[in-house]
Amino acid sequence: MADDKTQEDNIVRDYTSAMRKESEKKMEKRKEVMNRRRKMVAPRKYHMTPVNIKTLKKRFDEMTKDISKSVKEAAGIKFFNPFRQAGIYYGCVQTLYLLGSNEWHEYITVYNKMTDVMKGIMDSHNVDSWTRFQARSPRKIGQKEVLTAKDEEGRIKQNFRVLQRLGGIHPYGYRLAQVFACIDIKRLADGRYFYKLNTSFKSSVQVKPFYESKYKKPRKVVEKIEKVVVQSSELADEIVEGVMK
Repeated sequence: MADDKTQEDNIVRDYTSAMRKESEKKMEKRKEVMNRRRKMVAPRKYHMTPVNIKTLKKRFDEMTKDISKSVKEAAGIKFFNPFRQAGIYYGCVQTLYLLGSNEWHEYITVYNKMTDVMKGIMDSHNVDSWTRFQARSPRKIGQKEVLTAKDEEGRIKQNFRVLQRLGGIHPYGYRLAQVFACIDIKRLADGRYFYKLNTSFKSSVQVKPFYESKYKKPRKVVEKIEKVVVQSSELADEIVEGVMK
């Protein structure tokens, strides 16, 4: 019991200042912490340092210098895309930024725009981000493919959902909060998904991602098959004739 209590006390549940500081070190020098599954893991970096902010802001300004004034004004002067350019998170955020911040956009519109955005980002091997995203193998445990591995659409929707995380030791949306922004998601009763880059916050502490789903999965209708017993008049006649004999 004492060992269990000690382990419980050692579990790290939030992305504290100590965690942030530790994650800034080189991977091999990071001190491992115990997560909620009671496994020792090295802290991962989800925030931007002052140097990161300066570098990424400069990169964003350079990349968006030809973007229309209306798009920039809709996002506000404090916003910039805080993720690495080659990744899917960058693609998700940049897509909503270009479509128009603080407005809802349906999934099909987001998907079509995202393909254009990510196809325009090339790596050193001249391979675009969208091709790399599509080519990623399904998630595996060991050598076996996970049965619940998602298809392309499922992975995109999952990544948007992941970017809403601000709690725990894996706050994927922390960088967005640092630029006073978040991803909002809603699903209508008819099943359609809508997404929004929300940049309306005055400070990082006010950031609170919105998620709403009015969709209800249809219940499976199980048809009841009633057994109908038909009595043969011929059989009945044979029974009667047998009794009478």
